Amino acid sequence: MKTLIFTAQPSSKGFVHTIASQYNGTKNNTEIQSEIINLYDEEYAIPFLRFENSHDIVASHTVQKLQEKISEANELVFIFPLWWGSMPAILKNFFDTVFEAGFAFSYEKRRHKPLLKGKTAKIIITYDAPKWVYWFKPFPIKKLITKNILQFCGIKTTAFLDFGSIRRIKEKEKNKILETITKLALQ
Repeated sequence: MKTLIFTAQPSSKGFVHTIASQYNGTKNNTEIQSEIINLYDEEYAIPFLRFENSHDIVASHTVQKLQEKISEANELVFIFPLWWGSMPAILKNFFDTVFEAGFAFSYEKRRHKPLLKGKTAKIIITYDAPKWVYWFKPFPIKKLITKNILQFCGIKTTAFLDFGSIRRIKEKEKNKILETITKLALQ
C-alpha cells in the first residue's frame, strides 16, 4: 500500500501543511508508505498548460514522475485551502496537466474509459469563512473534484472533510482537527 498526499498551500506556515504532516506521520506509523508532495515545491513545478493542438502535448519529466507516483499509489489525499469557492490554480493546473488523456482516462470507440480504477481519494479543505456560510451557499468544489475529476478517472472518493474559520480557531480546536485527521488516516 502507498499513499500520496498532495498539498496546494503556498505558505509554509499554513495549517494545510500541519494537516498533511499529521496524516503522513500517522500513515508512516503503520505499514503503509506515505509521501507528501507539495505542489509549490520547485521539484514539482509544472508550467501552466498551454497548447495549440492537444494531440501535440508531450508530458514533461516532472509530469511523468508524478504520473509514475500516482500509478504506484493506492490512495491519493488532496489537502488545500478553498479560494473563491474552488481549489488554488496550482492544483487545477496539476489536474489539467497530470490527469491527462491516455493516463487518467481515454476514449475508445467514442466511449469514456477511466484508467485509474482501484484507487481511492480523500479530500481535506480548509477555509477562513465560518462553516455556516457553506450551509446556505452551494459547495460546488465537492462535486467538481469528486465527480467531475476523480470519479471521471476511476478514483473513488472515500472522504471529503472541510474545516472553516481556520485563522480564527484556537489551538484546542486545531488539536481536535488533527485528532480527526489521525482517525481518517487510520481508516
